[in-house]
Amino acid sequence: MRVAFSTLVLGIPTFLMGGTLPAAVRGALPSGDRGRRTVGALYAANTLGAVVGVLVPTLWSLERLGLRLTLWTACWVNLLVAVAAGLMARRSDGEWITSGTADEEGENRTLSAGLVLAAATAVGFAFFLLELVWYRMLAPLLGGSSYTFGVILALVLLGIGTGGALSARRARTRAPDAASFAATCSLEALLVTLPLAFGDRLAFLAHVLHGLQAGGFRGSVAGWMAVSAIVVLAPAIVAGYQFPLLVALLGRGRERLGRDVGRAYAWNTLGAVAGSLAGGLGALPLLGAVAAWRLASAVLLVLSVSFLWTAHRAAAGGLGKPLLLALTTVVLLCASGPTAFWRHSPIGAGRVELDDSSPMPLADAVHAKNRAILWSQDGVESSLAAQALGEYAFLVNGKADGSARTDAPTQVMSGLIGAALHPAPRRALVIGLGTGSTAGWLADVPTIERVDVVEIEPAIRRVAMDCAPVNRNVLDNPRVHLLSGDGREVLQTARETYDIIFSEPSNPYRAGIASLFTADFYRSVRDRLAPGGLLLQWLQGYEVDPQVIRTAYATLRSVFPVVESWEVGRNDLLLVASPQRIRHDLRRLARTLRASPWREALSSVWGVEGLEGFYAGYVATGGLADAIAVGARGSVNTDDRPILEFGFARNLGRLGLFDISELRSLAFRSDASLPPLVEAALDPIALIDARMARMVALQGVPARLDSAPTALASRIEARRAFRAGDLGLACLHWSLQPRDPTLPIDVLLLAECEASAGRDGALERIEELARTRPSDARFSRAAWGAAQEDWPATATALVEAFHGLADDPWVFPETLRRGLERSVTVAREDPASGRRLWDALRLPLPVYLEEEQRRRTLLDLARILDFPALCEEALRPFEPWVPWEDAILASRVECYRENRSPLLARALGDLTRYRASTPPDLEHGVPTG
Repeated sequence: MRVAFSTLVLGIPTFLMGGTLPAAVRGALPSGDRGRRTVGALYAANTLGAVVGVLVPTLWSLERLGLRLTLWTACWVNLLVAVAAGLMARRSDGEWITSGTADEEGENRTLSAGLVLAAATAVGFAFFLLELVWYRMLAPLLGGSSYTFGVILALVLLGIGTGGALSARRARTRAPDAASFAATCSLEALLVTLPLAFGDRLAFLAHVLHGLQAGGFRGSVAGWMAVSAIVVLAPAIVAGYQFPLLVALLGRGRERLGRDVGRAYAWNTLGAVAGSLAGGLGALPLLGAVAAWRLASAVLLVLSVSFLWTAHRAAAGGLGKPLLLALTTVVLLCASGPTAFWRHSPIGAGRVELDDSSPMPLADAVHAKNRAILWSQDGVESSLAAQALGEYAFLVNGKADGSARTDAPTQVMSGLIGAALHPAPRRALVIGLGTGSTAGWLADVPTIERVDVVEIEPAIRRVAMDCAPVNRNVLDNPRVHLLSGDGREVLQTARETYDIIFSEPSNPYRAGIASLFTADFYRSVRDRLAPGGLLLQWLQGYEVDPQVIRTAYATLRSVFPVVESWEVGRNDLLLVASPQRIRHDLRRLARTLRASPWREALSSVWGVEGLEGFYAGYVATGGLADAIAVGARGSVNTDDRPILEFGFARNLGRLGLFDISELRSLAFRSDASLPPLVEAALDPIALIDARMARMVALQGVPARLDSAPTALASRIEARRAFRAGDLGLACLHWSLQPRDPTLPIDVLLLAECEASAGRDGALERIEELARTRPSDARFSRAAWGAAQEDWPATATALVEAFHGLADDPWVFPETLRRGLERSVTVAREDPASGRRLWDALRLPLPVYLEEEQRRRTLLDLARILDFPALCEEALRPFEPWVPWEDAILASRVECYRENRSPLLARALGDLTRYRASTPPDLEHGVPTG
């Protein structure tokens, strides 16, 4: 059905479009142009016009005029061309379509038409496969927005047009032959392969250019074009030279010119269609983008060799240069090519920072990124990878799209907020599987009967499997049904209605994603909501300017009369929309929040409890959305005018433009910070207190409040000290106020600082903590043992804590880090206990919590316990991308020398390279042997 409808929309116009170039060439070729050089000139003019046709919509008209008006503009231009051509044809009296001369008709061809048309098919296949590869490979470097696609396509067309113009200027004296075409194929293959051989150096250049983009959006476009041009422009120039050359190989002069151009164009286009289908549905997901890149180069090489052989049989000369180019390409194809630093780093999003203190910052960054990657895969829609640094996270086109723990406040609580506000939700729809946390926790709501999850990228299923410890085994839950497809399509074609629809696609700046943020999409959502149903819309609150936020609010408000605002994570907004008033029934909510799964979610991911803890995330009533929509002055994001996508893309990588606190301030000034009945029922000091405590759980730093009561100010200072890692100061500030901790995150604060100081009463505090955060309590018990210098007891508590993460991975990150550091201390003080910790840490922790520190801790334990016997196992997770640090590189050499490892030569080479790059004022002992 998709193919049928696409053909209905595109088939007839593109069929007619394909006839325009042969007709124009046949009409315009002078009778004296026996080498058909005019074909190149017209091909160049046509393609250079296409450059304008790409850049104008990409950079201006799609956002300003909209899709319909842009399309109508193209229609009017076509109509004007038709009128102009008709007038010119009437004046010419048919002189342009006279037949060729007898001499031209008797010209002998040196190549068979079948061979030439096969070549046209092959180059079309290779080039369109390359276009898909280029877009996939350049997305991490440029950001993957519609601007990225437009810039790449414009440069490809610019290159093709330039090549056509060069073809029009080729020498009159020498007729095109097999050797000349072979030379173009060899040269194109070489130019295609060069950026591949550059590898991560090109990614580093993209990072440098992104850092220099101080010129705002224009600077960004210039940077995108510079990086893209290095990859696509030169091969595109050669490809543009090839097509007129193929037409010239089919014949001479004007004899059968229209037919020859049409046949070459048709077979070249069929090859392009095959390349597109083979790339999108086969080569990219099956082989990967890098292998597909090499495949395209290999196709060009085989084509070159075939025509060289044909030229050799015809005793033609000039075969040396094409052969040399082909051999050079073969050598370059053996280069290692791009690594994960190119493929899976958020360079285009401006989120890559190199360590300037490292003597080789690029090598350090390349090693760190590759070491963190657990697996990578080119999916049908995007390139995917999973990485482990502080936790498990999955990457889409280089940028993190979700993580097991850091994004849990958004992924877990968003669905549960809707399930709490709805009196009895039975059916839910989740758009985007991601880590599976939203669907998994929603499915555990007692009244829920079914959760449908729509995911467009099949490879994301692997992510949800990996995140089973935090998503409540979502894929094994019989209530959860995974649908493969597009969220819009499902909503527009489904007959079911839902009580909750949660939409958390990727960032709206990515091409196509903003279609899930349009008024047209929201109308589809409204039609699928059951009476009393709620739409939960995630919205990023970072790297956006206020106007973009206003547009998002105005768009949602144009369809739903009620839009309430929540802050579910740091800089993550949740907009709760409904066709009718949202009821905040506090009696029912109080009962709900004491039950599972809300009780565990509030404690584990927000660090709070009860009504005040729940409303700590509340930002504003629908009155705020009403005011913003009025101020937006009709700026609504629609399918016709996707202004949101372009607005997000222009701000990519720019921080500090907008902060959610601005919404809170506006809501407070507008008396819209809480629903009226809720505001009267909640203690305002307790609400602010919960909001500040929640900030700690979200791994942020609570802000100081100028007018806060003394007791509240002391608690805020204690939390700030706790986040800074100063446990003694945290205890001191807490002692300056009279209240015992009631919120789970505050109980953790006091348990940690009292246990680390070995204070009386710490064990009772730890028992209290165990009721809400059992994993944190186990680590606090280890802190108590270390304060007592009872190393066996400390080791026992740590081993229990590490093993207990399998059942409860919701440990506070700093608590786990201190536990890993404490493991090294225990081993140093009591090697027998240290060996138990070695055994407990040999395998990754659930969802790869603090994976980099775990690996380093294991290496430290090996140094303390028995380095020669344990070092190879400790170093194995680092290979071959070891940390670019002298101590580890030197230990690696020592280990492999002791064990006579075949990796010794590589270790010595890495250490030598590192020390050769180190400033001369730093002295090292150079290993020998």
